[in-house]
Amino acid sequence: MMKTILVPTDFSDASKKALDYAISLAGLMQAKIILYHAYHIPVPTTEMPVMIISPEELEKNNSERLGLFKKEVAKNAAVEIECITSPGFAVDEICEIALEKDVNLIVMGITGTSKLEHIILGSVTTGVLKDSKKPLLIIPDNATYKTPKKIAFACDYHDPIGISHIQQLKYFVKLFDAELFVIHVELPDEKILVKEAISGVRLEDELEGISHSLHFPTHTNIIDGLNEFQQSHQIDLLIMIPKKHSLISRIFHSSNTKQMAFHTHIPILALHE
Repeated sequence: MMKTILVPTDFSDASKKALDYAISLAGLMQAKIILYHAYHIPVPTTEMPVMIISPEELEKNNSERLGLFKKEVAKNAAVEIECITSPGFAVDEICEIALEKDVNLIVMGITGTSKLEHIILGSVTTGVLKDSKKPLLIIPDNATYKTPKKIAFACDYHDPIGISHIQQLKYFVKLFDAELFVIHVELPDEKILVKEAISGVRLEDELEGISHSLHFPTHTNIIDGLNEFQQSHQIDLLIMIPKKHSLISRIFHSSNTKQMAFHTHIPILALHE
């Protein structure tokens, strides 16, 4: 059965980058692409009579604009691309269509920052990151497609890793025929307890047959530790699990949170349940 990649667009340069990246990825995944745009229906904010465009005309205009966007970015694409538009709030509509169409992956771009904290804490992309039940691939605006050969998995042994996460992780590592670096950044005063050790042993067992290595760098700041690791090991893709009270929560709700130097020149893949 053919897989499906959802690429939401607001017609920005960032979404052009995301579509371009998704086209290359679709060939590898043997997938089709759904190019999607959510638009707002204007609501009068005055008692004065105003000319409101009809829903039909609004749908027609946005469909035409989406078609032109597809032609501009993907005119030579060798993959199937279906265009869909609908009214509504972008985050809600993207999450809904991802479930409705049973997509395998959402690909979105980001702009305006090079710091991971802003990816996690703001914008439509981060709204989807928070609410979607599908894997989300975040493409920085300065990234160009290359098949990832070195993948880092930011693992948090304090939070159990679900079977579905492990299956998704293994799928993408095998898809890219990549080497996996499992990394747990330890704070200087952090202690690995028995349950965390058991979690690590279980993960090691689950990754049997996958080319991988385990890494436990110590750093006073988790983001800085990840940043230094991905730079020194020339990582092509970072995989994270944005679960409540997990690694991301610890990053952004700890006393170590500050202006971070984690430059997102590599894509970030967020796995979900």
